[in-house]
Amino acid sequence: MRARGRLEPAPAQRNGRATLPPPRRQARASDEPLRPTTVGVRAGLLAIAGVIFLLGLSLFVFPGHTDRLFAWTIRPPLTAAFLGSSYWAATTLALACSAEREWVCARAFAPPYLIAGVVLLVVTLVHIDKFHMDDITGWAWLTLYAIFPPAMVALLLQQIRVPGEEPPRLAPIAPAALAVLAFQASVMVLLGTALIVAPVRAAALWPWQITPLTGRAIGVFVLAQGALISTVCRERDWGRVRPAMLQYALVGALHLVALLRFSDTVEWDRPAAFLYPVFVAGVFVMGVFGVARVAGAVRSGTAPAPPRVFRRVLG
Repeated sequence: MRARGRLEPAPAQRNGRATLPPPRRQARASDEPLRPTTVGVRAGLLAIAGVIFLLGLSLFVFPGHTDRLFAWTIRPPLTAAFLGSSYWAATTLALACSAEREWVCARAFAPPYLIAGVVLLVVTLVHIDKFHMDDITGWAWLTLYAIFPPAMVALLLQQIRVPGEEPPRLAPIAPAALAVLAFQASVMVLLGTALIVAPVRAAALWPWQITPLTGRAIGVFVLAQGALISTVCRERDWGRVRPAMLQYALVGALHLVALLRFSDTVEWDRPAAFLYPVFVAGVFVMGVFGVARVAGAVRSGTAPAPPRVFRRVLG
């Protein structure tokens, strides 16, 4: 095909009809650069990752020693392992988001982190008598969650002032996958809210014994997870949710491991005892599916190349 004096390649042929190649991510309406993730946000996320990794270490690896190693004593150990799993998955989210150069690919952390930071501070103040305030662990916890929300707001205000445009959505999430993710997000938001607001009544919805404090702590992480997946549904594009999908696959895997470690803690006569592992397995499956779809979008050129540290996972 000849156009403007030069030879253009003909479209590929399939079943006798011309087919066009998939849209490349570089095709944008203007030459304005994409909004970058600021150095402050990336550094802040690395600092957060370091702190919450240590919290997850004490809870997931040593769940039976929270009386000495954590800010308050958590019983049974399965609850500590649950919280530790959530902290380690949040560590992955922080690391993955900090590695993303473009803000549109990094911003998924903002809603869940803000929710977790603010609500955990409120829960701490409501149950301050349960915390080890005669020990450094209690004061370290209170200081952390007193600083975290305003620091996060300051970083986000700095970030949104950075100019730049957003790329088009070239790797849309299919309606069926969006429906499953939206259902999971809705369940987590409703359950997390119930555990925070009315932990005693909502305890019947949980598969093992929880106290008002541990119920609210679990509820914070369930609600924050629902907020993260709601953000995925809002973005509606695999190229924008790489960190969230990595986190989703890992949180499902870690919660299943915790459940296997302490399966004798679960009260199997409760209906929730059978619904919980099925739901968590569904979280893991959707996380792995999402990671695979992100990798496919990278290979087709409709999503940005992954940061070097994640290329072995995402192609």
